[in-house]
Amino acid sequence: MATILTVLPHLSDEQLRRRAEDADDPDERMRWVAILQKKAGRSPELIADFCNRKPDWVRRVVRKYNAEGPDAIADRRSSNGLPPLLDDAGLEELERALLHDTPPGGGDWNGPKVARWMSTRLGRTVHPQTGWAYLAKRLRWSIKAPEHIHPESDEEAVEAFKKGGSRRASRRSRVSILVPL
Repeated sequence: MATILTVLPHLSDEQLRRRAEDADDPDERMRWVAILQKKAGRSPELIADFCNRKPDWVRRVVRKYNAEGPDAIADRRSSNGLPPLLDDAGLEELERALLHDTPPGGGDWNGPKVARWMSTRLGRTVHPQTGWAYLAKRLRWSIKAPEHIHPESDEEAVEAFKKGGSRRASRRSRVSILVPL
């Protein structure tokens, strides 16, 4: 026989509402809303539909809240105990390299090339995804590439084509650049 899922009274309704409103992370906010809705007596299926999740997700969130209390709802991924690969000095060194150095293998800087640079500096293998994370999230850099230009947008190419000449590539530069946000 199935047991009825209830929410233990760790926090009042007002405290749950305040936690949901104050949550910076949208996933954490959704967990607080699920707890609040379940405490109000709604079914896991209805809550799951509202939260765009599965009913089992609601049941897991409520069980975890009941077992561990309010601390179980917070997103604890950022405090997993692992120190960052690059400290502040390492980040500054990486930013100087991005501004002034040619990446390993030439070309433009990207996640895998940042990972290779980090691997050389740290003396260990760094996954390309970590390179992207340092490039985009830690340093807030973005790859900016000009939009593709249709040949008809170049007046000379359009005129040459109208006169029976062959199409030629636009003289506009299509070089990608890496810029800080």
